[in-house]
Amino acid sequence: MAKIDDLTLMLLYLTSWTENDQVSTDRRSWKGYDFASLNKLTDKEFLYASSQPSHVSRRTGSLI
Repeated sequence: MAKIDDLTLMLLYLTSWTENDQVSTDRRSWKGYDFASLNKLTDKEFLYASSQPSHVSRRTGSLI
């Protein structure tokens, strides 16, 4: 994985939160990062698109 993708994944985690009303333990973060990196991380299944267009979610049990 490229260094920019590593940094993006770390920043997504550091700025993420969990929703109190959800049963899932997945974390959410704003999509304020490079879309090419977000797309790569999604393709590698570290992230997935949430139902809200401004958020991405991190899958439970991934590297971070």
